[in-house]
Amino acid sequence: MTLGQRLYANALYAAALLAVWYILSGKADLVHLGTGALAVIAIAATIVPVEDGTRIRWLRVMLFLPWLLKEVIASNLHVARVVLTWRSRVSPRLLQLDPPLRSPRARAVLGIAATLTPGSLTVDVDEQTMQVHALDDVSAQDATDGEMMRRVAELFEESAP
Repeated sequence: MTLGQRLYANALYAAALLAVWYILSGKADLVHLGTGALAVIAIAATIVPVEDGTRIRWLRVMLFLPWLLKEVIASNLHVARVVLTWRSRVSPRLLQLDPPLRSPRARAVLGIAATLTPGSLTVDVDEQTMQVHALDDVSAQDATDGEMMRRVAELFEESAP
């Protein structure tokens, strides 16, 4: 990556971070925007782009995000039902998964997506395995059914089962 490309990428990253800062703070005064700009510049200047050759299919990202949001909502409703029912069906377990994803980015996205869906929590990710804590049988089934792995593999143009 050339210096110009890196500066362009960091400027885009800084602009996105500043937009998030503004949305979350909700304030447009000089102190808040100045503090946000300084924090964003410090963060963007220290970020080193990852150059591992991983290709992301951005159209698939736009299809993946609504699917993930649907899964998060469904999982929220399921966890609320489990927690609020008289007879709790909680049966926590630690699952050892072996996702067929080669790139570290794909494995990280899978771990993050699993953690975002309530009822499951990614505990550990390494080059070969992934440990996921599941709240109950349904959460364990969702973690092991392979649908999320398949969709993440499509994002990074990898093969999945």
